[in-house]
Amino acid sequence: MLFEALALNEELSGREAQSCRHQLFRWWHQWLSDYSLATTSKARLDQLIDLVYDQLGFRGNWRDFFNSDNVYLDKVIHLRLGTSASLALVVSYFARKFELPMDILDLPGCFVLRFNFDDDYYFDPFNGEILSLHEVELKLRGYKGDLARLTSDHLRPLESRQVIIRWLSSLKSALIREDQFEEALRVSETLLRFNPEDPHEMRDRGFLFQQLDCANVAIHDYEYFIEKCPKDPVADLLKVQIRSLEQDSSTIH
Repeated sequence: MLFEALALNEELSGREAQSCRHQLFRWWHQWLSDYSLATTSKARLDQLIDLVYDQLGFRGNWRDFFNSDNVYLDKVIHLRLGTSASLALVVSYFARKFELPMDILDLPGCFVLRFNFDDDYYFDPFNGEILSLHEVELKLRGYKGDLARLTSDHLRPLESRQVIIRWLSSLKSALIREDQFEEALRVSETLLRFNPEDPHEMRDRGFLFQQLDCANVAIHDYEYFIEKCPKDPVADLLKVQIRSLEQDSSTIH
Protein backbone atom coordinates (compact mmCIF):
# COMPACT_ATOMS: atom_id res chain seq x y z
CA MET A 1 0.00 0.00 0.00
CA LEU A 2 2.78 2.45 0.88
CA PHE A 3 4.65 1.72 -2.34
CA GLU A 4 1.49 2.28 -4.39
CA ALA A 5 1.07 5.63 -2.66
CA LEU A 6 4.75 6.45 -3.24
CA ALA A 7 4.31 5.84 -6.97
CA LEU A 8 1.40 8.30 -7.02
CA ASN A 9 3.44 10.68 -4.88
CA GLU A 10 6.20 10.60 -7.50
CA GLU A 11 3.71 11.19 -10.31
CA LEU A 12 2.11 14.16 -8.56
CA SER A 13 5.19 15.85 -7.15
CA GLY A 14 7.68 15.12 -9.91
CA ARG A 15 10.14 13.95 -7.24
CA GLU A 16 11.54 10.43 -7.54
CA ALA A 17 10.46 7.89 -4.96
CA GLN A 18 13.27 5.35 -5.26
CA SER A 19 15.37 7.00 -2.57
CA CYS A 20 12.40 6.74 -0.18
CA ARG A 21 12.09 3.02 -0.84
CA HIS A 22 15.83 2.59 -0.28
CA GLN A 23 15.63 4.53 2.97
CA LEU A 24 12.83 2.32 4.26
CA PHE A 25 14.85 -0.78 3.34
CA ARG A 26 17.94 0.60 5.11
CA TRP A 27 16.00 1.38 8.28
CA TRP A 28 14.49 -2.11 8.36
CA HIS A 29 17.74 -3.97 7.66
CA GLN A 30 19.59 -1.86 10.22
CA TRP A 31 16.96 -2.81 12.81
CA LEU A 32 17.28 -6.50 11.88
CA SER A 33 21.04 -6.29 12.32
CA ASP A 34 20.58 -5.01 15.88
CA TYR A 35 17.48 -6.90 17.06
CA SER A 36 15.45 -10.03 16.44
CA LEU A 37 11.71 -10.35 16.05
CA ALA A 38 9.89 -10.99 19.30
CA THR A 39 8.01 -14.25 19.61
CA THR A 40 4.61 -12.77 20.54
CA SER A 41 2.47 -10.38 18.50
CA LYS A 42 2.09 -7.89 21.37
CA ALA A 43 5.86 -7.76 21.84
CA ARG A 44 6.32 -7.20 18.09
CA LEU A 45 3.82 -4.34 18.26
CA ASP A 46 5.93 -2.82 21.03
CA GLN A 47 8.98 -3.24 18.79
CA LEU A 48 7.21 -1.52 15.90
CA ILE A 49 6.25 1.45 18.08
CA ASP A 50 9.79 1.70 19.44
CA LEU A 51 11.32 1.63 15.94
CA VAL A 52 8.96 4.06 14.21
CA TYR A 53 8.27 6.56 16.97
CA ASP A 54 11.27 6.33 19.31
CA GLN A 55 14.27 5.28 17.22
CA LEU A 56 13.26 6.87 13.90
CA GLY A 57 11.36 9.73 15.54
CA PHE A 58 8.26 9.85 13.35
CA ARG A 59 5.50 12.02 14.80
CA GLY A 60 2.49 14.06 13.88
CA ASN A 61 3.27 17.66 13.02
CA TRP A 62 0.76 19.44 15.23
CA ARG A 63 2.73 22.72 15.05
CA ASP A 64 2.18 23.08 11.29
CA PHE A 65 -0.63 20.60 10.79
CA PHE A 66 -2.00 21.78 7.41
CA ASN A 67 1.31 21.94 5.56
CA SER A 68 1.28 19.75 2.44
CA ASP A 69 4.77 18.52 3.39
CA ASN A 70 2.99 16.50 6.09
CA VAL A 71 1.13 14.58 3.38
CA TYR A 72 3.63 14.23 0.51
CA LEU A 73 5.21 10.91 1.42
CA ASP A 74 8.74 11.74 0.28
CA LYS A 75 8.69 14.76 2.58
CA VAL A 76 7.20 12.72 5.42
CA ILE A 77 9.93 10.09 5.14
CA HIS A 78 12.65 12.76 4.92
CA LEU A 79 11.38 15.06 7.69
CA ARG A 80 9.70 12.30 9.78
CA LEU A 81 6.68 14.54 10.31
CA GLY A 82 3.19 13.76 9.04
CA THR A 83 -0.54 13.50 9.48
CA SER A 84 -2.49 10.46 10.63
CA ALA A 85 -3.05 9.54 6.97
CA SER A 86 0.58 9.70 5.85
CA LEU A 87 1.91 8.15 9.05
CA ALA A 88 -0.63 5.32 8.80
CA LEU A 89 0.90 4.45 5.43
CA VAL A 90 4.41 4.45 6.92
CA VAL A 91 3.25 2.24 9.81
CA SER A 92 1.56 -0.13 7.33
CA TYR A 93 4.96 -0.81 5.76
CA PHE A 94 6.59 -1.72 9.06
CA ALA A 95 3.53 -3.69 10.23
CA ARG A 96 4.09 -6.07 7.31
CA LYS A 97 7.76 -6.37 8.23
CA PHE A 98 6.83 -7.20 11.83
CA GLU A 99 4.22 -9.70 10.55
CA LEU A 100 1.40 -7.85 12.30
CA PRO A 101 -2.10 -7.98 10.81
CA MET A 102 -3.41 -4.42 10.71
CA ASP A 103 -6.56 -2.62 9.58
CA ILE A 104 -7.04 1.06 8.89
CA LEU A 105 -10.44 2.12 10.19
CA ASP A 106 -13.06 4.26 8.50
CA LEU A 107 -13.11 6.99 11.15
CA PRO A 108 -13.93 10.53 9.96
CA GLY A 109 -11.31 13.20 10.43
CA CYS A 110 -8.38 10.89 11.17
CA PHE A 111 -7.06 7.39 10.71
CA VAL A 112 -7.09 4.88 13.55
CA LEU A 113 -5.26 1.59 13.15
CA ARG A 114 -6.37 -1.74 14.58
CA PHE A 115 -3.93 -4.57 15.13
CA ASN A 116 -5.68 -7.93 15.11
CA PHE A 117 -4.28 -10.60 17.42
CA ASP A 118 -5.35 -12.10 20.75
CA ASP A 119 -7.17 -8.85 21.54
CA ASP A 120 -7.78 -5.88 19.24
CA TYR A 121 -5.29 -3.07 19.79
CA TYR A 122 -6.34 0.38 18.55
CA PHE A 123 -3.56 2.74 17.66
CA ASP A 124 -3.18 6.44 16.86
CA PRO A 125 -0.61 6.81 14.06
CA PHE A 126 -0.34 10.55 14.75
CA ASN A 127 1.38 10.07 18.11
CA GLY A 128 2.13 6.34 18.32
CA GLU A 129 -0.17 5.69 21.27
CA ILE A 130 -2.34 2.65 21.99
CA LEU A 131 -6.00 3.65 22.38
CA SER A 132 -8.86 2.11 24.29
CA LEU A 133 -12.17 1.74 22.45
CA HIS A 134 -13.49 4.59 24.60
CA GLU A 135 -10.63 6.82 23.44
CA VAL A 136 -11.44 5.93 19.82
CA GLU A 137 -15.01 7.11 20.45
CA LEU A 138 -13.71 10.35 21.99
CA LYS A 139 -11.81 11.00 18.75
CA LEU A 140 -15.05 10.54 16.85
CA ARG A 141 -16.86 12.97 19.14
CA GLY A 142 -14.09 15.51 18.70
CA TYR A 143 -14.85 15.50 14.98
CA LYS A 144 -18.61 14.88 14.89
CA GLY A 145 -19.79 16.35 18.21
CA ASP A 146 -20.61 15.06 21.68
CA LEU A 147 -23.72 13.19 20.53
CA ALA A 148 -21.75 10.99 18.13
CA ARG A 149 -21.39 7.33 19.05
CA LEU A 150 -19.03 4.72 17.72
CA THR A 151 -20.79 2.18 15.48
CA SER A 152 -19.78 -0.95 13.62
CA ASP A 153 -19.48 1.17 10.46
CA HIS A 154 -16.71 3.22 12.06
CA LEU A 155 -14.88 0.01 12.92
CA ARG A 156 -15.13 -1.36 9.40
CA PRO A 157 -11.66 -1.61 7.83
CA LEU A 158 -10.88 0.36 4.72
CA GLU A 159 -9.68 -1.37 1.59
CA SER A 160 -6.26 -0.33 0.30
CA ARG A 161 -7.91 1.62 -2.51
CA GLN A 162 -10.00 3.58 -0.01
CA VAL A 163 -6.94 4.38 2.10
CA ILE A 164 -5.15 5.78 -0.97
CA ILE A 165 -8.20 7.88 -1.84
CA ARG A 166 -8.37 9.28 1.70
CA TRP A 167 -4.66 10.12 1.59
CA LEU A 168 -5.02 11.83 -1.81
CA SER A 169 -8.02 13.80 -0.55
CA SER A 170 -6.02 15.07 2.41
CA LEU A 171 -3.21 16.09 0.05
CA LYS A 172 -5.66 17.96 -2.18
CA SER A 173 -7.10 19.81 0.82
CA ALA A 174 -3.63 20.83 2.02
CA LEU A 175 -2.68 22.14 -1.43
CA ILE A 176 -5.90 24.13 -1.73
CA ARG A 177 -5.18 25.74 1.64
CA GLU A 178 -1.80 26.80 0.26
CA ASP A 179 -3.36 28.16 -2.97
CA GLN A 180 -1.37 25.61 -4.95
CA PHE A 181 -4.23 25.13 -7.38
CA GLU A 182 -2.32 23.53 -10.25
CA GLU A 183 -0.90 20.89 -7.92
CA ALA A 184 -4.32 20.36 -6.31
CA LEU A 185 -5.84 19.94 -9.77
CA ARG A 186 -3.40 17.13 -10.54
CA VAL A 187 -4.47 15.40 -7.34
CA SER A 188 -8.15 15.90 -8.18
CA GLU A 189 -7.68 14.36 -11.62
CA THR A 190 -5.86 11.43 -10.01
CA LEU A 191 -8.81 10.94 -7.67
CA LEU A 192 -11.13 10.90 -10.67
CA ARG A 193 -9.13 8.01 -12.10
CA PHE A 194 -10.30 5.98 -9.10
CA ASN A 195 -13.92 7.07 -9.52
CA PRO A 196 -14.54 8.93 -12.80
CA GLU A 197 -18.23 9.56 -12.05
CA ASP A 198 -17.85 11.00 -8.54
CA PRO A 199 -19.92 14.21 -8.64
CA HIS A 200 -18.30 15.66 -5.51
CA GLU A 201 -14.85 15.28 -7.00
CA MET A 202 -16.12 16.82 -10.25
CA ARG A 203 -17.39 19.77 -8.19
CA ASP A 204 -14.00 20.14 -6.52
CA ARG A 205 -12.23 19.95 -9.88
CA GLY A 206 -14.58 22.63 -11.17
CA PHE A 207 -13.56 24.87 -8.28
CA LEU A 208 -9.90 24.34 -9.12
CA PHE A 209 -10.47 25.08 -12.81
CA GLN A 210 -12.28 28.25 -11.76
CA GLN A 211 -9.28 29.34 -9.66
CA LEU A 212 -7.09 28.76 -12.71
CA ASP A 213 -9.38 30.91 -14.92
CA CYS A 214 -10.60 27.95 -16.97
CA ALA A 215 -14.24 29.03 -16.87
CA ASN A 216 -15.68 26.74 -19.54
CA VAL A 217 -14.26 23.58 -17.97
CA ALA A 218 -15.35 24.75 -14.51
CA ILE A 219 -18.91 25.28 -15.80
CA HIS A 220 -18.94 21.76 -17.27
CA ASP A 221 -17.91 20.22 -13.95
CA TYR A 222 -20.40 22.31 -11.98
CA GLU A 223 -23.22 21.35 -14.34
CA TYR A 224 -22.31 17.68 -13.92
CA PHE A 225 -22.57 18.02 -10.14
CA ILE A 226 -25.94 19.82 -10.39
CA GLU A 227 -27.28 17.10 -12.67
CA LYS A 228 -26.17 14.29 -10.38
CA CYS A 229 -26.95 15.99 -7.05
CA PRO A 230 -29.85 18.38 -7.75
CA LYS A 231 -31.06 18.37 -4.13
CA ASP A 232 -27.68 19.11 -2.62
CA PRO A 233 -27.69 22.61 -1.01
CA VAL A 234 -24.49 23.41 -2.91
CA ALA A 235 -26.29 22.95 -6.24
CA ASP A 236 -28.13 26.28 -5.96
CA LEU A 237 -24.89 28.08 -5.12
CA LEU A 238 -23.22 26.54 -8.14
CA LYS A 239 -26.04 27.73 -10.40
CA VAL A 240 -25.26 31.28 -9.29
CA GLN A 241 -21.57 30.62 -9.84
CA ILE A 242 -22.23 29.34 -13.36
CA ARG A 243 -24.22 32.47 -14.28
CA SER A 244 -21.38 34.63 -12.98
CA LEU A 245 -18.79 32.66 -14.95
CA GLU A 246 -20.90 32.86 -18.12
CA GLN A 247 -21.31 36.62 -17.70
CA ASP A 248 -17.58 37.06 -17.16
CA SER A 249 -16.82 34.94 -20.21
CA SER A 250 -19.32 36.93 -22.29
CA THR A 251 -17.81 40.24 -21.14
CA ILE A 252 -14.28 39.11 -22.03
CA HIS A 253 -15.34 38.09 -25.51
